[in-house]
Amino acid sequence: MLTGQKAITSGDDFVKVLSISSDVGKIRRWIGYCPQFDALLNFITGREMLVMYARIWGIPKHHITACVDQILEDLVSSGNKQKLSTGIALIRKPAVIFLDEPFSGMDPTAWHLLWNAVA
Repeated sequence: MLTGQKAITSGDDFVKVLSISSDVGKIRRWIGYCPQFDALLNFITGREMLVMYARIWGIPKHHITACVDQILEDLVSSGNKQKLSTGIALIRKPAVIFLDEPFSGMDPTAWHLLWNAVA
């Protein structure tokens, strides 16, 4: 419900003073979401995936390489798909990040890198 993927049954929450129940379309630009399941495309590289999402979310062209390089350095150097999904959620520095079991399958070093990136 907080990500806008399910209808809200009751209550409300706010992101940057906007109501999730009435402004979910506007709020989506402030939310980073990393699902529990693998939602990645199999026919492009991790870098290409991050560049694609950066373009979709309107990151200025002259910032894309630096954003992508930072995410790759911080999270996905070992190629773990969960870290790539988390990188996609973090690339535009959202106000709110929903992570569904982001540490699943990660070794302690990767867990620490992810925790530092989110912090």
